Formats: sequence, structure tokens, C-alpha cells
Amino acid sequence: MRKIAVIGLAGTTHHRAPWDADEWERWCMAWDMSAQHVDRWFEPHMRDQWGRYDYVNDPDVYLERLQYLPSPVYMLEQHADIDQSVRYPTEAVAETIGLKRLGQAYRPVDKCCYVESTIGYMLALALHEAVTEGDVERVGIWGIDLHAGEEYAHQRPNAEYLIGRLHGAGVPVFIPPESSLLASQWPSGRYGFKGDKKAAA
Repeated sequence: MRKIAVIGLAGTTHHRAPWDADEWERWCMAWDMSAQHVDRWFEPHMRDQWGRYDYVNDPDVYLERLQYLPSPVYMLEQHADIDQSVRYPTEAVAETIGLKRLGQAYRPVDKCCYVESTIGYMLALALHEAVTEGDVERVGIWGIDLHAGEEYAHQRPNAEYLIGRLHGAGVPVFIPPESSLLASQWPSGRYGFKGDKKAAA
């Protein structure tokens, strides 16, 4: 049985990921320069976006990095100049995570792949493999905070949705206490309790 560590870049718990624990598969963002012993890398941006965001600012330098990463790089499409590139199974993942009712999709299949971030791509693939292969024992999350009010807060609902789907599939998910995932944002710890200034909302 497999244990999958989904690892982001948040400094609160990134260093506590199971970097040297052989029983864990480590799934990381391709621009994580400090990641070690990585089993799968993820780069779900279109090629014209490489070299932007948080990582290497030079697309040519970043391409060279992708070419030399020592394990598979999951991407939106396979790239002839990146030997380790693996096409992300978007259609199969959409079939797994798409919402269905009485055999009919709530939305067309091409709209069912609710994935809002690189973390979402990782969690969705873990869910897909848990459901289709049945060999995922546990998922752990490190380096992922997605705090309300911060830059990546809009990605939090999708991550929490996929965590819930993993739990529903019988796969427990470890979340460090420092992360805001699946934690109340209310001052009292839960909605409606005394001392909660937002209780009347």
C-alpha cells in the first residue's frame, strides 16, 4: 500500500515533510528548489507561463531545470524536449472527481475536472489512483496553508473538497495543525458561539 505526501511551499511545515522516509511517495511542485528525493513533480501551467509566479524568472533556466529533474514531471501535455514529462490524465481524473447523479453528470465531463491549483492537481490524481487502483493507504499534506485573506486563499475550497473526497473514498488525510485546511476561521473556533463577532452574519 502507498502513502502519498503532497508537498507545497509554505515554510510552516515544508521542512517537516517526510523527505527521508522511504515509505512515503513525495509529490512536489517542479519549482520547489529545496525538495529532496521526489517521486513525482508537477508543472500544470501552459508553457508560455513558465518562468513566472514564484519560481525561476527565466523561462530558459526553468526549462533546463525541467529537463534535468530525475523523476517524472506531470504536465498538461507531454513535451518532446522534456524526456521525463508525463501527460496529466485530465480526462480520467475528470471522470473520477466529476459529480454524477443517477448516471448523469451535473456538468459535462469536460467541466467536471474541478482543479484550482497545482495542489489540486496533486490531490485529484491521488484520489483518482486511490479509486481506480485501490492501493493508496494514506495521503499527507505538508507546506500547504491556504490561509483566508492570503494570496492563495481562493484555492482553499478546492483543496478541501478533494480532501473530503479522499476521506469519502476511505483514504485518511494527515493535515498539520499549522495549516488552515479544514479548520474554522471563526474566532471562537466554530460558527455561532459566544464571543464570535461574526455570529450574526
